[in-house]
Amino acid sequence: MKNYELVLIVNSGIGEDEMKKTLTAVKDLVTSFSGKLKKETSWGEKKFTYSIKKMSQGNYFLFELEFPPDQCRGFDEKLKLEENIIRYLIISV
Repeated sequence: MKNYELVLIVNSGIGEDEMKKTLTAVKDLVTSFSGKLKKETSWGEKKFTYSIKKMSQGNYFLFELEFPPDQCRGFDEKLKLEENIIRYLIISV
C-alpha cells in the first residue's frame, strides 16, 4: 500500500445535499479500488485566481488515501467522470 493525497475542487454552485453526494461518491470510489481513506479535511470555499469552466470559486477538500499502486490509475480514470468535481490532483506522498 502506498500513501497518496487527493485535492478536490468541487463546484460551489451546487447545493449542500449534492455536495455530500459527491463526497460520498468519492469515498465509495476509494473503497471500491481497495483503498483506505485515512483523513478528510475541508479547506472551505475559495475564490479562483482565474475562471475554471466559467466558475470563479469552488470548495476545496483534501483526502489522505492509501492505495495499492496498481489501483491508483483506475481510480484516477473513474474520478474524471464525476461531473461536480471541477479539478483534482493526486500525488504520491
